[in-house]
Amino acid sequence: MEAVSASEVSRKAEGAENRTATLLDGLDRLETDDFFVGTTIRQRGTQAPSARRLRSSVDGILRSLEPTELAAKLHGGGLSELPRFPITLDDWVLDLTVMPKSKPGGRLIGIEMTGVQEIDTTSPLRAALKRKAGRYGELDSPYVIAINTNDMFAEQEDVITALYGTETLQVTSSADGHTTVVPSRVRDGLWLCEDGPQNTRVSAVMFTRHLTPANLMLKADARLYLNPWASRPYFGELGRLDTVVLAENSISVRPGRALREVLKLDLSWPGWD
Repeated sequence: MEAVSASEVSRKAEGAENRTATLLDGLDRLETDDFFVGTTIRQRGTQAPSARRLRSSVDGILRSLEPTELAAKLHGGGLSELPRFPITLDDWVLDLTVMPKSKPGGRLIGIEMTGVQEIDTTSPLRAALKRKAGRYGELDSPYVIAINTNDMFAEQEDVITALYGTETLQVTSSADGHTTVVPSRVRDGLWLCEDGPQNTRVSAVMFTRHLTPANLMLKADARLYLNPWASRPYFGELGRLDTVVLAENSISVRPGRALREVLKLDLSWPGWD
């Protein structure tokens, strides 16, 4: 068995977030008694820009404004009436919204705004499983990957998509105009590609969500997914869990036991009282 944690943030995205945090921390060191600022990152750069240059640019903007005028605009029309200033620094682009402070002191950044983002709960699972799938080459025993996620939006269906492929609909029309719609899956999963079964050395995947030592003693959300094309099928103790199987092109769940029962844990388990 090999274990892996699926992160919703890729290494590339994590680097971009770290650079953004460095940028905002540097800006937040600018001291002013009169203004808050709201920031919206329009474009993230490949390198963290100079915090000193950013503070200098923002300081110039703030010195050109009058707090009482901004307070009147805020009172009359709300946030939409406050001025916005685009700032370009190296390959970074951000918008600055300036707001008056009600009393002196405090930090500079009052609001950090982000754009609408798509929630992708399947790709991190697929990527983590793919990294583990080919790690050991051909084995002489069944190979199980245990994967845990802390993504609050991840569901069991996301694992099914990562393993068997993206759900889709096949629409066909006959000569007489009759239309037939059949549920199907794109062959982009860990176990199935356009050429047929792949990663057959992976016998099964055990999926858990938000797994901690304490919630092992409860009904921890754990399922075993059996690979129908496995070169070495798995028939071990984990098969006592809720188990997902594919039979006659239909995916079904075979009810099982709680994870703590399968692992034979009792009340002496650390972290449980």
